Amino acid sequence: MMIGLGSLLGYSIYGGFCLNTMGDFLGPFQAQVAWGRTLAFRPWLMLFPRSLLMDLHGLYLPALIATALGWLIYSVSRGRSQLVLSLPKQTWLYLLLIHPLVFSTVILALSKFSRKFPKRWTTQVVFHSPIQRLHCLSSFTVLYAVSFSGIHSVINFLANSGYLYSTARHYFGSPYAFIAIGSTLAAFSSPHVTRLSWAAFAVGLILLIDQWLNYGSGQWLG
Repeated sequence: MMIGLGSLLGYSIYGGFCLNTMGDFLGPFQAQVAWGRTLAFRPWLMLFPRSLLMDLHGLYLPALIATALGWLIYSVSRGRSQLVLSLPKQTWLYLLLIHPLVFSTVILALSKFSRKFPKRWTTQVVFHSPIQRLHCLSSFTVLYAVSFSGIHSVINFLANSGYLYSTARHYFGSPYAFIAIGSTLAAFSSPHVTRLSWAAFAVGLILLIDQWLNYGSGQWLG
């Protein structure tokens, strides 16, 4: 309630300023059209973002978090006592994460193929007590963080005209995104997932340093 009231109060002040200076309370939204942003569904951007590949992570990560939440809810409703997740066994396969859709397609293919060679391509990660794990994601604060950060990604996907520029910035620039990410990692805690998290942390640190260098030299941050 405090977050909702704070957001309403914050935009009311800003909207009042726009009304006094521009004569339009919704001026920032009207300006989007002048910047070339129009609502449309462009599915090809999910494969070819025409921008930094990091923007794809700003698009797919909130979708992955929502999928994980839906998976937990479905499993609890079905009364399952454990969840099984198939992950690549070969380390080099994680390099495909540079493009999330390619990685997801390969993993789905290997999951089908691994029925004949289960120990060669994938490793099974078992999560017990789904209902307890769901508690990590079912609080209002976490659900609000998942929704608030995810909607930024959805809006950027639907409003950008022919590219995904700034999708990563709009998603990861919100502290709510990291509440959603941290809560999801807590819900699916396991040694294997922890190792993947540290690897993602290392990559994120490198990208952050790159942004610092770009900012220091006056370059565009995306």
